[in-house]
Amino acid sequence: ELALQKGDAAEAAKLFTASLSLGEDPRARSGLGLALLAQGKNPEGRAALEQALAAWPDQPAAQQALFKLLKDAGDPKAAQVASLIVELSPRNREARQTLAELYFAAGDQAKAVQAYEELVRLGNPEAPVLTRLAGLYRDQKNADAEERTLKALAALEKENPAPCARLAELL
Repeated sequence: ELALQKGDAAEAAKLFTASLSLGEDPRARSGLGLALLAQGKNPEGRAALEQALAAWPDQPAAQQALFKLLKDAGDPKAAQVASLIVELSPRNREARQTLAELYFAAGDQAKAVQAYEELVRLGNPEAPVLTRLAGLYRDQKNADAEERTLKALAALEKENPAPCARLAELL
């Protein structure tokens, strides 16, 4: 781990491999995965991370690294890993927003709405999040929830007439 922190990924991979020759250890396996990723060996790193996380999911650094790999590759498994990251750190706004966006991109409106609602419940929602959520409610023909979200958006963006115009339409 020290070799990896010092930026010597090749030495770290060698040491993690030596450690794993003594016996399987999910922490050493995830360290090997991170070292391989640092060397640009993404397929091998991904395999090591997946194996390590299957044995011991509670490794935030490994989860984040695997998530980034999957998201960059456009792999649908990215939503599963993001969901695990949210479970490990439920107040992680970035992970929640990414999960919501992945569900939205996949066309799963029900899960996207749930994920955006959880993000809003964390407090201090941003205008793009409220706009997306209001749009999802509109698509689902949930006027009460859309109205509530538009009121929050109108309070947040006082200069933007769009939420007030839509509220008027709803009324």
